[in-house]
Amino acid sequence: MSDITKKAIKASFLNLLDKMPLSEITVKKLSCECGINRNTFYYHYEDIPSLIEEIIAEELAAVFPEKYSADSLETGIFSVVDYALKNKRALYHIYNSVNRSIFEDYLRKYSDNIIMDYLKPEFERYNISAENRELVLTLIRSLISGLTFDFINSGMSEKSAADIHKIFILLHGMLSEVLTGCDKL
Repeated sequence: MSDITKKAIKASFLNLLDKMPLSEITVKKLSCECGINRNTFYYHYEDIPSLIEEIIAEELAAVFPEKYSADSLETGIFSVVDYALKNKRALYHIYNSVNRSIFEDYLRKYSDNIIMDYLKPEFERYNISAENRELVLTLIRSLISGLTFDFINSGMSEKSAADIHKIFILLHGMLSEVLTGCDKL
């Protein structure tokens, strides 16, 4: 019964988020939308940010595979872009809220795992030191984070999604140049 209630709370929250900014959603409104009392909400979640955190974690875990190759990194990123295009309004409400840090924290956590899984074989092949691995991770993380925030700030348009595809084509050639350049550091 607990899982059913949590699913209902999440569905009701996302429904409200599709209709109104996050700042207008209260536990009282959410409870009414879901048909539960406030105590039931608080039994499952500490507050609305903890609900958001769980939703984001579940959605990202569902979108990303556990291990990555060059193709699956690209596929994983495009899966996120497709998810964002389908859930624009809800993502905007979270992104433009005071809880943006939750979104950014999860983006960083998942992107670091994805990037490291993707880069690990390359680091070994090019014999990159631990110090330089951190530099490369920072570079790629910045690229992906920048692309993500540009995508969101541009209105999550089809054009900006197409631009991300083009940038990943450029990234394939750029990565080998970056890894080769680590010898100069």
